[in-house]
Amino acid sequence: MVTYRAKQGQIEAARQLLSSVRARLPGRPLNLVGAVQMGWAEANLQAAERRWPEAWASFDYVVEQVTRAGARWYRAQVLRDWAEAHLARGEVGDAERAREMLRQVMVEFDAMGAPLYARQVEERLAALIQV
Repeated sequence: MVTYRAKQGQIEAARQLLSSVRARLPGRPLNLVGAVQMGWAEANLQAAERRWPEAWASFDYVVEQVTRAGARWYRAQVLRDWAEAHLARGEVGDAERAREMLRQVMVEFDAMGAPLYARQVEERLAALIQV
């Protein structure tokens, strides 16, 4: 829900949800799934808040964790969000980096036998090339 709210531009609602989750976790270590979900939510919120260094660090952490765990679907989804964050930032080189990431995501989805996801990413890439 944090990610959904952040992507909808409901930044304060996303912050409150994340804060609520954190309040329920003090002193409780997160397992890998919990750490990935929290990191991914934080990355998307940080990107929505345009806090790029923090967002990049969070995306990097999550990608590293899911890569080590062999969680390919999650890796592809996180990279997809990271690519969109690059497009939102819009600095020199961001569009090319986003396209590279999306090509990687498309190949990954295709290799996993997830043609619907691969097709969605292919359509996104095509739209970027036309711009």
